[in-house]
Amino acid sequence: MDIVEVEWIDAATVAHEVMLEEAQKQTGMKAQTVGYLVSDNKERVVLAATLFPEASDARMLNIIPKCMIKKIKKLGKV
Repeated sequence: MDIVEVEWIDAATVAHEVMLEEAQKQTGMKAQTVGYLVSDNKERVVLAATLFPEASDARMLNIIPKCMIKKIKKLGKV
């Protein structure tokens, strides 16, 4: 299984009041996530923080839509 770093643009929520001009300038936040590559298909990448190989179990999943991903870098293999 590959260990990867995914660089992606996360969605953002602004809960306080802002002027429309300021709202039009808002962008997502750059994020970098490292994990075990559980799944990679045309719609999404799924990373796990923890694996339990004997039980075929994964925990602490990050599910990242492909449209938000900028780059995937392979770090190693286990």
